[in-house]
Amino acid sequence: ATDNDALSASAAISVTVISVAVAVATSEITAAGGVQSGSYLDTQSPAGEEILVEQLSGGKPERRISRLQHQWLISDVISANSVELFIDAEAPANSDNDQFVFSYAVNNDPTQVIGQLTAGTSKQFIVALPPTTVGTVTVFVDDSNHAKSGNNQADTVIIKQIRVTSSGSPSNQAPLLSIDSPTQGSSFEVGTSIDFMASTSDEDGDLSNYIDWSSLPAGVSGMGASVSTNSLAIGTYTVTAEVSDSEGLVSQEAILVNVTAVSSATSVSISDLDGATTQNGGGRWRAEVTVEVRDDEDTLIPGASVSGSWSSGVSAVGACTTETNGRCSINLAGLKKNNASVDFAVTGITTGLNYEPANNSDPDSDSNGSLITILRP
Repeated sequence: ATDNDALSASAAISVTVISVAVAVATSEITAAGGVQSGSYLDTQSPAGEEILVEQLSGGKPERRISRLQHQWLISDVISANSVELFIDAEAPANSDNDQFVFSYAVNNDPTQVIGQLTAGTSKQFIVALPPTTVGTVTVFVDDSNHAKSGNNQADTVIIKQIRVTSSGSPSNQAPLLSIDSPTQGSSFEVGTSIDFMASTSDEDGDLSNYIDWSSLPAGVSGMGASVSTNSLAIGTYTVTAEVSDSEGLVSQEAILVNVTAVSSATSVSISDLDGATTQNGGGRWRAEVTVEVRDDEDTLIPGASVSGSWSSGVSAVGACTTETNGRCSINLAGLKKNNASVDFAVTGITTGLNYEPANNSDPDSDSNGSLITILRP
């Protein structure tokens, strides 16, 4: 600027431009339950909504269970100074007092629980993701009591918006740290040698020698990419790995590990076999079988691989792996309306114990524990 006496002055200002990138759901997968209205496209902005509904199993009312398992894939997430996952959801009131559990995973990393949505409430979940997050973020929703018998209402959950917002240029970031083994919730018999292994990467280079291990209660300790112990007492342990870079930025990862008493079980068998159906378009329908596996000490068995075959007008095979509740499901879709019924027979269970089909049972009496007939809806 110049005044009347030709004197001039100048000033400099700096302007910071913060870049913002928003990633939204680009696809979705339904493992159990269904979409009552809308789709993943309706979660991309606050103006829409997607409504999901549980699926009821067959059998007697007092033995029925309701299930919902759904996921959205958010692709093209970029790293930034701040990366934030946002979920806006509502759970209408329901007589089962069901809750819905939200979780997420980045690429192929382990799933992380976000929180629960209680029936009759709405909530906005906000999760700060690592600034180095790049690729695909998968958001999951599961009903909280799908293993509880006597659920006779198909509850709903409303998803209003899902997005990942990346803002600001990435600067020096904390090291990437992952506990590679054992997996979350693993169980070991007391006296077993347990190997804990982790990996890390950072701008400073390989920091694996500086990973610090600890646990609550105490029992796991040491430095390096791996530590081992066979002296943990019976109980549940939170095992933590921690590493820091040259600028003092710290990363932590933790898993739960269960140490159990030595089992004297020698065999496994089917303890429940339930059937359910879903009516699809064009007169077609889908059959689903839910299998429960226990050992001969009546303990639910996770991680058991169950195989079986479909017959009675169809010919197909299927398999599933039991979850922590000892249950898993096998589906057969695209059944024609002239299929009045289909049969499913369990052909094998693969686990660390012998499979004894003679011990198969079903408390509902809607099967013999080995074979079930599912009628067209």
